[in-house]
This record gives sequence, structure tokens and C-alpha cells, in this order.
Amino acid sequence: MFKSKIKLLIVDDEEPIIFVLRQILETEGYHITAYHSAKETLQNFRRGAFQVVITDVRMSGMDGVTMLAEMRKIDPELQFVIFTAYGVGGDQPEMAINIGTCAFLYKPFEKKELLNAIHRGVSNYFARAHYKPIVEATSAEPVIWES
Repeated sequence: MFKSKIKLLIVDDEEPIIFVLRQILETEGYHITAYHSAKETLQNFRRGAFQVVITDVRMSGMDGVTMLAEMRKIDPELQFVIFTAYGVGGDQPEMAINIGTCAFLYKPFEKKELLNAIHRGVSNYFARAHYKPIVEATSAEPVIWES
């Protein structure tokens, strides 16, 4: 799969972060869309529009983890890379795991860490998208093996 066909969504309420991430990822050949809030993202989001979402945990209004949980309801194959500059407290780490976050990065992170997380997310997305029809077609009744 060509990177130019891979669509990534960046969500952060800080324009400098979006600018830097966009520069890195467009240079790598990815197609980038960016929003500045969870509210704006959810208003414009539709199933199949993106393979991976990259977002900050802390944003004004709705936090990144809650936004991703809402997005997961719309697109079950969507993959998430979450980053933060702060320690994460409360139930956010558990929520992030439960919604299937493929990577959790702490700022400052290296370009290589970001690219590895996105590669993992893209791989997971296509594995889930292609594997799902096989599972649905074969999971009507459990298989019992006898020796």
C-alpha cells in the first residue's frame, strides 16, 4: 500500500503541534487532515475516512480519549495513536486500552517513535479490515476439534 493512499487525522488544540506533525507526516508521504478540537472532529468524522487518528489526550472541551471512544463507535477498524506531555491519571489509560489504542506516546517523542506507531496503526487497520469478513463468515458456530 502506498503511503499517499493512507489517510491520517491529527487532532490537537495547539496549532504548532499540528504544524510540526503535518510537516513530518506529509514529508513521509501520508495524506493529512487536521482538526483543532474534538467537537470539530466528531462533527466532520465519517466511517472509512481515515486509517489512523493521532491526538493529544488533553484538549480544551472534550479530551482525546473520550473523542476516540466516540469515533470507535462509528468506525471499529480505526486505529489510534495518543500522545501527552502530562502524566495521565484517572481512568484514561484504561479507557485508551479498551478502545484499542495502538500507541501511547509521551512528549517529547522522537520522529522514529511516531512513525513506528503510525506504521503499527496502519498495519492493524488493514489487518482488521481484511480479517473481519473472514471471522464474520466463519464464526456462526464454534468449531470443536476432537482427536
